[in-house]
Amino acid sequence: MAEIKDDAVKALQKHSDKQFFELQEAKKLIEVLRAEITELKEQQPTQMPMIQQDSGVKDEKVICLTQLYLLKEKATQRELSFEEARKVQIYTDILEKLNKNVKSEEEVTVQALSEEELLKMVGG
Repeated sequence: MAEIKDDAVKALQKHSDKQFFELQEAKKLIEVLRAEITELKEQQPTQMPMIQQDSGVKDEKVICLTQLYLLKEKATQRELSFEEARKVQIYTDILEKLNKNVKSEEEVTVQALSEEELLKMVGG
Protein backbone atom coordinates (compact mmCIF):
# COMPACT_ATOMS: atom_id res chain seq x y z
CA MET A 1 0.00 0.00 0.00
CA ALA A 2 2.84 2.40 0.85
CA GLU A 3 4.47 1.55 -2.48
CA ILE A 4 1.31 2.56 -4.40
CA LYS A 5 1.17 5.78 -2.41
CA ASP A 6 4.83 6.55 -3.23
CA ASP A 7 4.20 5.87 -6.93
CA ALA A 8 1.18 8.20 -6.90
CA VAL A 9 3.19 10.94 -5.17
CA LYS A 10 6.02 10.54 -7.70
CA ALA A 11 3.56 10.71 -10.61
CA LEU A 12 1.93 13.81 -9.16
CA GLN A 13 5.35 15.42 -8.57
CA LYS A 14 6.39 14.64 -12.15
CA HIS A 15 3.15 16.13 -13.47
CA SER A 16 3.58 19.20 -11.26
CA ASP A 17 7.16 19.70 -12.47
CA LYS A 18 6.04 19.44 -16.08
CA GLN A 19 3.31 22.03 -15.55
CA PHE A 20 5.75 24.35 -13.78
CA PHE A 21 8.17 24.08 -16.71
CA GLU A 22 5.37 24.83 -19.20
CA LEU A 23 4.34 27.88 -17.17
CA GLN A 24 7.90 29.17 -17.16
CA GLU A 25 8.11 28.74 -20.94
CA ALA A 26 4.77 30.53 -21.38
CA LYS A 27 6.01 33.44 -19.22
CA LYS A 28 9.15 33.74 -21.36
CA LEU A 29 7.05 33.75 -24.53
CA ILE A 30 4.76 36.45 -23.09
CA GLU A 31 7.78 38.63 -22.29
CA VAL A 32 9.15 38.22 -25.83
CA LEU A 33 5.77 39.05 -27.37
CA ARG A 34 5.33 42.11 -25.14
CA ALA A 35 8.76 43.38 -26.16
CA GLU A 36 7.87 42.82 -29.81
CA ILE A 37 4.57 44.72 -29.41
CA THR A 38 6.39 47.62 -27.76
CA GLU A 39 8.95 47.70 -30.58
CA LEU A 40 6.22 47.69 -33.22
CA LYS A 41 4.37 50.51 -31.47
CA GLU A 42 7.58 52.56 -31.40
CA GLN A 43 8.18 51.95 -35.12
CA GLN A 44 4.68 52.93 -36.20
CA PRO A 45 5.13 56.73 -36.14
CA THR A 46 8.33 56.47 -38.19
CA GLN A 47 6.51 54.71 -41.01
CA MET A 48 4.44 57.67 -42.07
CA PRO A 49 4.18 58.60 -45.73
CA MET A 50 7.08 60.38 -47.35
CA ILE A 51 6.36 62.96 -50.00
CA GLN A 52 9.13 63.34 -52.52
CA GLN A 53 10.88 66.69 -52.03
CA ASP A 54 11.32 67.26 -55.73
CA SER A 55 7.61 66.84 -56.44
CA GLY A 56 7.01 70.61 -56.43
CA VAL A 57 4.33 70.37 -53.74
CA LYS A 58 3.89 73.38 -51.47
CA ASP A 59 4.91 73.05 -47.82
CA GLU A 60 1.32 73.73 -46.74
CA LYS A 61 0.09 70.77 -48.73
CA VAL A 62 2.82 68.52 -47.34
CA ILE A 63 1.88 69.52 -43.79
CA CYS A 64 -1.82 68.92 -44.41
CA LEU A 65 -1.25 65.53 -46.04
CA THR A 66 1.08 64.41 -43.27
CA GLN A 67 -1.24 65.52 -40.48
CA LEU A 68 -4.25 63.94 -42.18
CA TYR A 69 -2.30 60.70 -42.50
CA LEU A 70 -1.46 60.73 -38.78
CA LEU A 71 -5.09 61.45 -37.88
CA LYS A 72 -6.23 58.64 -40.18
CA GLU A 73 -3.92 56.24 -38.35
CA LYS A 74 -5.43 57.31 -35.02
CA ALA A 75 -8.94 56.95 -36.43
CA THR A 76 -8.26 53.33 -37.39
CA GLN A 77 -7.43 52.55 -33.76
CA ARG A 78 -10.04 54.59 -31.93
CA GLU A 79 -12.66 57.28 -32.32
CA LEU A 80 -11.21 60.74 -32.90
CA SER A 81 -11.71 63.38 -30.23
CA PHE A 82 -13.64 66.53 -31.04
CA GLU A 83 -10.39 68.48 -31.38
CA GLU A 84 -8.92 65.87 -33.74
CA ALA A 85 -12.09 65.89 -35.84
CA ARG A 86 -11.81 69.68 -36.08
CA LYS A 87 -8.23 69.32 -37.27
CA VAL A 88 -9.35 66.91 -39.99
CA GLN A 89 -11.88 69.47 -41.18
CA ILE A 90 -9.34 72.31 -41.08
CA TYR A 91 -6.68 70.37 -43.00
CA THR A 92 -9.27 69.22 -45.53
CA ASP A 93 -10.46 72.81 -46.06
CA ILE A 94 -6.88 73.99 -46.54
CA LEU A 95 -6.25 71.25 -49.11
CA GLU A 96 -9.42 72.19 -50.99
CA LYS A 97 -8.35 75.86 -51.08
CA LEU A 98 -4.87 74.90 -52.24
CA ASN A 99 -6.27 72.66 -54.97
CA LYS A 100 -8.55 75.46 -56.21
CA ASN A 101 -5.53 77.74 -56.55
CA VAL A 102 -3.62 75.19 -58.62
CA LYS A 103 -4.33 75.50 -62.35
CA SER A 104 -3.00 72.09 -63.35
CA GLU A 105 -3.61 68.99 -61.32
CA GLU A 106 -0.51 67.85 -59.46
CA GLU A 107 0.44 64.25 -58.95
CA VAL A 108 1.61 63.64 -55.39
CA THR A 109 3.62 60.52 -54.65
CA VAL A 110 3.15 59.23 -51.10
CA GLN A 111 4.74 56.07 -49.79
CA ALA A 112 5.48 54.53 -46.41
CA LEU A 113 9.20 54.32 -45.65
CA SER A 114 11.08 52.52 -42.92
CA GLU A 115 13.75 54.18 -40.79
CA GLU A 116 16.48 52.58 -42.91
CA GLU A 117 15.04 54.00 -46.13
CA LEU A 118 14.73 57.44 -44.55
CA LEU A 119 18.37 57.31 -43.44
CA LYS A 120 19.43 56.34 -46.97
CA MET A 121 17.55 59.33 -48.38
CA VAL A 122 19.24 61.68 -45.91
CA GLY A 123 22.61 60.26 -46.90
CA GLY A 124 23.38 58.12 -43.90
